[in-house]
Amino acid sequence: MTSKPSFHANQSSQERYDLLRAHAATMDDASAQLVGIVAGFSAAVADNPCGMHLRYSYTELDGNLRGVPEALLLEMVTLVGAALSATGTPVRIQLEPYRKLYFGEGRRRGAVPFSCVDVVERVWGEFAHRARGISLSQAAQRFAKAFWLRRNQTGASVSNCIVLQCGASVDRFWGAPRYGHTTRDGIRDRFAALAECLPLVDATVDKAALEEEIRVALDELERCNWMPSPDIRLQVGGIGVRLFQTSVKYHVPVPLAEALNLFVSEHAAGYLAGDGYVAAA
Repeated sequence: MTSKPSFHANQSSQERYDLLRAHAATMDDASAQLVGIVAGFSAAVADNPCGMHLRYSYTELDGNLRGVPEALLLEMVTLVGAALSATGTPVRIQLEPYRKLYFGEGRRRGAVPFSCVDVVERVWGEFAHRARGISLSQAAQRFAKAFWLRRNQTGASVSNCIVLQCGASVDRFWGAPRYGHTTRDGIRDRFAALAECLPLVDATVDKAALEEEIRVALDELERCNWMPSPDIRLQVGGIGVRLFQTSVKYHVPVPLAEALNLFVSEHAAGYLAGDGYVAAA
């Protein structure tokens, strides 16, 4: 079985493209072989005297076979998005225009014959020059959304830190109050946003070390059964995390808050048109 290509920070853009295009060519060959396999199987069943007793639908199999190119289109576009990412999070690429291009719409036939190689070449050509900007915009918007940022909202200043406060709720059903699933997911989302954004705003941040800090923090939350307490003091990327029953507070050092402020303001302008950013006092 052919494995999907993986991409890492040390690969050049050309190396990623070459790897992806080779994978696409392999999948084109495999797709053509699959058509032959299905046709041969159907013919063999029809010729076999016991074939009539096989619970098998050629129509259903043929319909599934016709769906393979669309599944391959999704796979190729997703892989291009991953290969072009500047942050590790795939670049979001709208699938529908390419679906119409290759497969048409309604009674209108597709304008271009489908192949995985054509998808890779076409999508790469259309997005390579702007992929970094899209990646940074996605990261900035993810950060702003995760931390519930609003325009002109100034976080409290405590001990040379800007405090970002996010709401929380607890479940008391099992006795001692513990964070509910929504609050837990919110904390995970914020940690993921930090893992993505901090290396972008501070070149001294070691991404692997940051991810390890996040793993340790989440392990600690699991160990204490997600029960908030001001005595629990987590540290992620130089940011202190304090846990209360109605809120989670993130103490961001002022220089880092200013860097995040600039990053979000620059790369999430559309989001900030209605919302806001990390406002340093």
